[in-house]
Amino acid sequence: MCSAPTCGCPTPPPDEQAPGEDAPKDAHTRYEQRRQELQVRLTAQRILAVHLRPVAAEAFWADIDLDLTGAHLYQLSLGACRVRSVQFGGTTFTGAAWFTRATFTGAALFTGDTAFGGARVAPGRHVILPTGWITRAALPAEGEEEGWLYVVRDEDSSEQPRRSAG
Repeated sequence: MCSAPTCGCPTPPPDEQAPGEDAPKDAHTRYEQRRQELQVRLTAQRILAVHLRPVAAEAFWADIDLDLTGAHLYQLSLGACRVRSVQFGGTTFTGAAWFTRATFTGAALFTGDTAFGGARVAPGRHVILPTGWITRAALPAEGEEEGWLYVVRDEDSSEQPRRSAG
């Protein structure tokens, strides 16, 4: 089982502004540490994705079980990846998350307090989300790209996970 180095530690969003010149030194230090942590996370995600794509046969990790429980993932791209099973329990997805043409030959579990900030699904796809999450059409007036379904909190959530149709 693989557990990616993407722990749930807080990191800055990619568009966070650096502190001003007159900010205390520790504010600059914290910002730089968080910026570097984000770069490590993004690099780890890219390396992981390379090893999960069968097109790169020499690098492909066949029949892997992936555990991303509690991870905080930014702009995750697992498009065209192949994984036997994956656990996203309590995972936070920030920005878009791409699973286009991804294949899960076993279970893909989104359980616990999983968060999908900005995650989107291609229309026509079926996805099973944890309790409290649904897909809805894009809201271009809010900066969302037309033609996508966005994963959002369901105001009327039930006890069971829902199957959302695209």
